Amino acid sequence: MTSKPAVFTTSRAVLLIAANAIGTGIFTTTGFALRDLHSPYVVLSVWALGAIYSLLGVYSYSILHTAFPGSGGEYHFLYKGFNKYCGITAGFVTIVSGFTAPLAASCYAFAKYFSIAVPSGLNTSVIAALVLSFIFFVHFFSLHKGMRWHDSFIYFKLILFLILTVVAFCVADWRWVPWDFQFTPSVYAGSFFWIAYAYSGWNAVYYVASELTTDSKKVSKASFVGTAVVSVLYVLLNIPLLFGTDTKNLYGVTEVIAAFFKNTTGYSVDRWVSGLVAMGLLSTISAFLVI
Repeated sequence: MTSKPAVFTTSRAVLLIAANAIGTGIFTTTGFALRDLHSPYVVLSVWALGAIYSLLGVYSYSILHTAFPGSGGEYHFLYKGFNKYCGITAGFVTIVSGFTAPLAASCYAFAKYFSIAVPSGLNTSVIAALVLSFIFFVHFFSLHKGMRWHDSFIYFKLILFLILTVVAFCVADWRWVPWDFQFTPSVYAGSFFWIAYAYSGWNAVYYVASELTTDSKKVSKASFVGTAVVSVLYVLLNIPLLFGTDTKNLYGVTEVIAAFFKNTTGYSVDRWVSGLVAMGLLSTISAFLVI
């Protein structure tokens, strides 16, 4: 009797983090951070601090997973290490606010961006329900075929993200403004909160760790590598956004990527960028369902 291949390889665990973390936050948060902090250097420092924060989170979870191996994330660690009632409470909170709510929000965001890219006249709630149903059935009928679809969603997202970053570097109208690192601590903390949220997903592997391996070192390695990849991609994309155009045109702008390309090329690329974000969100929706 031949054994079935493992659901999660180390490389797939790394991709799971990328799928879970890279969502709408990277495409929207910089404009609001610029509005509040004004200095591109300060905003870039917040993104770098968010990367450090997420890596420290991985380090903390790696210690907990070494002491309490298994799946379940916060539920498992609190249940085994502190108190079962705290673990159960954390489990319910995670199910509702950590997965169900972000899943619904990701589907709705997909519908909004898809409607801009491909105007169809359909209600956004209908589009959101359709994409959720489609990805659900992709995973429902076959575990391993569903995971192959999931992998393709992530590779597609990463390729699009890399292309977007390279093009942004190529079209950037570089403006190395004078060094300015003045900020109000409370405002800086507020921007950090939202940027740190854009990194959320670094702990994705710990929810399915026992389906990856019983070796805690491999789980930690996958988490560190996946989080590091996301951190590098985030910082790289923000360099042209912050120094490749007049940042005053980006203050408080939600569609900061589209605004950047409009400023640097003179062409409206709202539909293209919206389509890119929508396609990227497919892997985020899939990741929430997989976990």
